[in-house]
Amino acid sequence: MIRIESLSKAFAGRAAVRALDLEVARGNIFGLLGHNGAGKSTTIGMLLGQVWPDAGTLRIDGHDVFQNRSAALARVGAIFEAPVFYDYLSGWRNLEILASYTAATPPARIREVVDWVGLTGRERSTVRTYSHGMRARLALAQALLPGPELLILDEPTNGLDPEGIHEMRHTIQRLHRELGLTILLSSHLLSEVEQLCSRIAVMNRGEKVFDGLLSEARSGPTWVHLRTDDFVAAAAELQAAGWVRRHQDGHRLELAPTATTADLARHLVHAGRPVHELAPERQTLESFYLSLMRPNASPDETSTAVPPVQSTAVS
Repeated sequence: MIRIESLSKAFAGRAAVRALDLEVARGNIFGLLGHNGAGKSTTIGMLLGQVWPDAGTLRIDGHDVFQNRSAALARVGAIFEAPVFYDYLSGWRNLEILASYTAATPPARIREVVDWVGLTGRERSTVRTYSHGMRARLALAQALLPGPELLILDEPTNGLDPEGIHEMRHTIQRLHRELGLTILLSSHLLSEVEQLCSRIAVMNRGEKVFDGLLSEARSGPTWVHLRTDDFVAAAAELQAAGWVRRHQDGHRLELAPTATTADLARHLVHAGRPVHELAPERQTLESFYLSLMRPNASPDETSTAVPPVQSTAVS
């Protein structure tokens, strides 16, 4: 659905995106991650034809965005940056005006998208009376007006409370499941990306530093936490036996590729060493992301033995 090749863009001599290659397959929910200034929004702006690249090509459904913009964007809906509405008009009238910018849209289609995003009953109220969550749903409604095959969402949950984030997540999942939409999602909430996306790309300082399945991002080395009477001696024995590759911080062991925590437990028990605690540390998207942003950090700085906090922000 999306093919980006050798894409570059600089502002005032400072590179915002460097030689980016990226593909988003039809039917995927694809997550685009990165800190502020990583190049995510610039990339999306170029995809939507709002920012002109210095080099490279962008194609949507086979159409070059800059050589044939109307064909490339004909079936694309987007929430990009902060959506702006006429606060003194109703949600319905806003959708009518927004639809008129591209093509005539029958009232039945507006009714359909209002129902899809859960604004039924409030569509005739003025936008100034809408909550943040209702404004987000109105933004999603305008993105759905053209009957898109591709939905590009730039921080769709920005400013929402936990309930609003939950509702938006389930709406996105329903759109993907029932309409078969391809979705490119840029978000600063790692927990939301984990729940929504099957593939991700991570950008850092304008460059892509990872591109692959979400499961690959969570399949790094397996570390376990061990508490015993003499950790150093126990770790040396386990390493000599081939169960452990290395140990750190007086309590952490990196397992050998074929080893399991059960293997460690059996070895320690047979050796007569007490095991007070032996628990695997779950690799999370948060720890993986931090390892990419801070490659020289110690494992303790990037590891997460407990699930990440819901509001972890990276954008």
